[in-house]
Amino acid sequence: MRKTKKLIATALGLALAVCLAACDYIGGKTITVDLSSVNGVQAGDEVFFAGVQIGRTGTPDVVAGRAKIPVHLLRRHENALPDGAVFVVKAGDAQDQSTKLVGYDLGKSVTRAPDGSYPGFSNELEMAMALGASLAQDFWKMIDSQQR
Repeated sequence: MRKTKKLIATALGLALAVCLAACDYIGGKTITVDLSSVNGVQAGDEVFFAGVQIGRTGTPDVVAGRAKIPVHLLRRHENALPDGAVFVVKAGDAQDQSTKLVGYDLGKSVTRAPDGSYPGFSNELEMAMALGASLAQDFWKMIDSQQR
């Protein structure tokens, strides 16, 4: 009887620890990032905005010829994204080979799609076609300078 109570108490303590560890994802919300190609993004990749990890990617899907990547935002960051947010696929480097989605605020110059998804870009040409060459070039220079 004593061993049973101890086992139950241990199991409850372990369950509580797991719940607390997952608490940040419980109650958060999911957004969608729209890309022409996933370019290596996989389920579980980190998502950043303003240098802070705000969530993780879900399993990418294809809808009407476009890659749709669900992003599960941490509960404390569920309202962190401004309307002008865009996402860029960042390939890993020699030290960190994981792919990431990194968000930036372009202000009112970018609008979300009718389905509410956020725009995403995998390269400068794709961004230039969507935003205009001048804005895309300035934006890409800013991204390059942050990688160094």
